[in-house]
Amino acid sequence: MIDDIRVIVDALSAHYVQGSTVDYRKTMFGMQFGISGGRLGGGSC
Repeated sequence: MIDDIRVIVDALSAHYVQGSTVDYRKTMFGMQFGISGGRLGGGSC
């Protein structure tokens, strides 16, 4: 937990997100969570 925010990941997915950073971004398309690093390489939702 960092800055009072918890990220919960199930055991099967933990392998894929290990080492990732989750950011909350405000872009011209709206606000979104971004994932960088880790085994997935990045993405957003």
